[in-house]
Amino acid sequence: MKKVVFLFFCFLIFCKPDVSAMGWWMPDVLIYKGDTLKLFAHPLNGNPYESNYFGREDNFRADYTACWTIENDSLFLLNIRDLLYTRERNKFISKDSIGSEYANLAMLFPGKYKNGKVFADWVTDEMIVPLGKMVYVVNDGFASSYEKEKEFVVENGLLKEIREYDNSASKDLVFEDKNYSDYLYTHIDWNLVPDLDSSKVIVSVRYSANIEGVIDDVSVRRSRGEPFDSIALNVIKSIPLWSVQVKKGKLYRHWYNMAIHFSEKQRKKYATMEKVLFTPQIRVVD
Repeated sequence: MKKVVFLFFCFLIFCKPDVSAMGWWMPDVLIYKGDTLKLFAHPLNGNPYESNYFGREDNFRADYTACWTIENDSLFLLNIRDLLYTRERNKFISKDSIGSEYANLAMLFPGKYKNGKVFADWVTDEMIVPLGKMVYVVNDGFASSYEKEKEFVVENGLLKEIREYDNSASKDLVFEDKNYSDYLYTHIDWNLVPDLDSSKVIVSVRYSANIEGVIDDVSVRRSRGEPFDSIALNVIKSIPLWSVQVKKGKLYRHWYNMAIHFSEKQRKKYATMEKVLFTPQIRVVD
């Protein structure tokens, strides 16, 4: 019964959908030195017995939660929960006293299931364990950043190294589109913009920020010549702070595109308007 309660606890606390994960990927669970941790990896992928139960390979990563442990520098599989089995494969399901479903590891891994676990000798991977608060949200797999990370380097099921990273320099900014737009157009010197009559000029700019949040890489993607290109570049460079993601302790650059519109309608609206401050807020994730 203690084992059942422990596994149920792991599922409730650590295996709920992660807000950083596209398609509601679930993290696996890693038990290491008495700590129960989220594991941003799926070491089951590629195991030699996957034909026994991998009925939906493209979506499989969202269909299960596996629990792992590292003992004596060896990686072991303890259980798999919530697999979406077909009826033909229900022989691999066993029920515990609370009615939950677990994979029958003895049948899934013939000859490898010993003492309640399976030695994961097929795993060669660099597995990330997130620690602390989420500091940058990316809705794509496990691409979000947390304050700290531990990377477990495993070769053929054996732990070779643990690396630690500090991602706390990440800044995930959120802001209102109107505030961003008003900032840009009130910081254009409209006296430098030629008369446009009824025409409209659009310059597309691509940009990225350094680890300090300063936009330091700006280029024109769609040119309309001078002075429009320079004006568009300068107003993007003037943005005082931008989002920064740090992964594995290093800057992970994101690229953004912005189309700057020049027209007499824009001039009339913004030329005499008081300059608007750009007021982004740091995203808070519970």
